[in-house]
Amino acid sequence: MKMSTFRKLYATLSSPVGVSGRESRVASVLRELCPTTFSCSVDFFGNVWYMPSGTRCATLLTAHMDEVGIMAKGHEDDGRIEFVGVGGFDSRVFPASSILFENGHRGVIGLPAPHGRSDSDKVLPVSELRVDCGFKDKDEAKCKV
Repeated sequence: MKMSTFRKLYATLSSPVGVSGRESRVASVLRELCPTTFSCSVDFFGNVWYMPSGTRCATLLTAHMDEVGIMAKGHEDDGRIEFVGVGGFDSRVFPASSILFENGHRGVIGLPAPHGRSDSDKVLPVSELRVDCGFKDKDEAKCKV
């Protein structure tokens, strides 16, 4: 496979948002990429199966379709968004992370200013972090995320 073809395939496979429990966009891309010499089906759990046409033999290729993400939980008066983590990951990676919401809005996970905290070297729980998308107030944040 040429490197340019591989890069295009990689971009196609890694572009759709597929947070845990919401992998249907990734599955759609996989169904679209199904070679014409294969039949393609999706089972009850959302797994995508390719089967060579006209045979009962198969080769198993497995991969995760999902990715870790966040889910909006509430909105602050100043427009920041309260969230919970989806999927398993270490909360130390949250601060300063760039966020892309399903509807296209972007934000960044902010921390309270360290000079205002006595425990500035402590990892904050997710419950104390917020996403800042630049919304002016709670009403704008509720309309957009």
